[in-house]
Amino acid sequence: MVAATAFDALCKRIPGIERVVSTLLADRIDILSRRLLETMSESLDRRVYRRLLELARSYGASDGAVTIPLSQTQLAGLVGATRPSVNQVLQRLAELDVVRLSRSRIEVIDLAALERRGPA
Repeated sequence: MVAATAFDALCKRIPGIERVVSTLLADRIDILSRRLLETMSESLDRRVYRRLLELARSYGASDGAVTIPLSQTQLAGLVGATRPSVNQVLQRLAELDVVRLSRSRIEVIDLAALERRGPA
């Protein structure tokens, strides 16, 4: 959190920072709005698949396996659900050999299968 006086001082020192911050905030609002709409209209399974795909891509997955250093509780927060509900979805994916679960890690081992389940 940044105090208003500190932000005002920053704006005086760095012209144009207001535009940068405004753009970042607008982008964040857009992302949150899309996630809220997704939460209201998409199934939990599909939301989990999509977040896993996004995360896998962020961590460098192409065709091979990728480890996402994220707990099930953290993933639940990203999809707007409870940890037990997300665990059920992940367990089904694990049974299909799409993911491998361990403490505070989710390894996507079949990215193509995950993409078929939850295309972005």
